[in-house]
Amino acid sequence: MNKTEDQACGVVQDILPLYVDKACSEQSNQLVEAHIRECDVCRRMLIEMREDIELPPVNEQEQQEVKAIQSLAKAWKKSKLIAWLTGVLIATLVCSIVIISYIALSEWVIVPVPAEKFKVTDVYELSDGSISYRLTAVDGFEIHSIVHTYDEFGNSYQLGYRPIVKRKASTEYGLHNQIIRIKPNEEHTWKLSVSGGGLEGEQPSLEVMNHSSDQMSWYYGTEDDRILIWEQGMEVPTASEELEKYWFSEN
Repeated sequence: MNKTEDQACGVVQDILPLYVDKACSEQSNQLVEAHIRECDVCRRMLIEMREDIELPPVNEQEQQEVKAIQSLAKAWKKSKLIAWLTGVLIATLVCSIVIISYIALSEWVIVPVPAEKFKVTDVYELSDGSISYRLTAVDGFEIHSIVHTYDEFGNSYQLGYRPIVKRKASTEYGLHNQIIRIKPNEEHTWKLSVSGGGLEGEQPSLEVMNHSSDQMSWYYGTEDDRILIWEQGMEVPTASEELEKYWFSEN
């Protein structure tokens, strides 16, 4: 190999990396291709360069393993999404059940309040023969409703109801603390009404008329669990002028 050939090899070997990367101009490509057809050294160098940059072929088993891994990854992502959605659904259902249960227990599910939770005070006879008394829940919790029933002897039973989840009374007066008036021994259907007038500091109370002319006694509770409010022949104090005004004042 003469000096000219050495120079040519040097030029071609310098640009072989560009030739392999296909970054040469068309003229340079032609120069390299013409040279390697005649030069074994540069041709072997080109072959070695190409072998160095080529990736080894992936066999069929490796391809299957890659596909299996990809399938597992896809399945894992899908199962993770399903698990997340399932968790959200379960959490939503649990929250809904808790909320509905709380509402049911605090508003809808009504249980009777036993007689021991109430006390009767301030029993007085008014000028028209009716009886005024105060009925108070001693535990201070709200009463949602009061139901009146009567037995075959004409005895009246007044029973309060509240939810299982009870709440403290937010006001001083209400069904948990009220003044009631009954008028025994007269033919009346019982009714609820707001009385006119009132004692100082009192709120309007419920007025309850008796059920029948043969009414014997008035209780809070039931036949098996009760406290006496009034019964025939019971001696009670005469009402004060202030209480008379509370019930009969037109203002």
